[in-house]
Amino acid sequence: MDIRSLQRPLKEPYRQDPASSRITLTATGLQLGALADCAQITCQMVAAAMGIPTEGIEVTVEGDLDLRGTVGISKETQVGFESIRVIFDVHAPEATEKQLSALRAKTEQHCRGDANLAASAED
Repeated sequence: MDIRSLQRPLKEPYRQDPASSRITLTATGLQLGALADCAQITCQMVAAAMGIPTEGIEVTVEGDLDLRGTVGISKETQVGFESIRVIFDVHAPEATEKQLSALRAKTEQHCRGDANLAASAED
């Protein structure tokens, strides 16, 4: 059996309903996971350098892709991720809003990407 025969049943639903090929992946491993790890370490280092006490920093990375490009159904469809979101959840009950805002700015500067930093100042 060749690869085209194996892929045919996977591709047909995407041909019939192109919207079904659009998915969002959330990962803690592989490519998105590596980005999450890097972003988390960066945020932790920035917080330490700024003297902001944190009790926890969690990073979630989501990436949107259209599988029609990946499996070769549509040459017009981009292969790979169309967009990636990095979401930070910073638990820093002793930090002020000003400190959290500065942490957000510095982390985004060092991560060089769009980041959504959700910071929690309460327990």
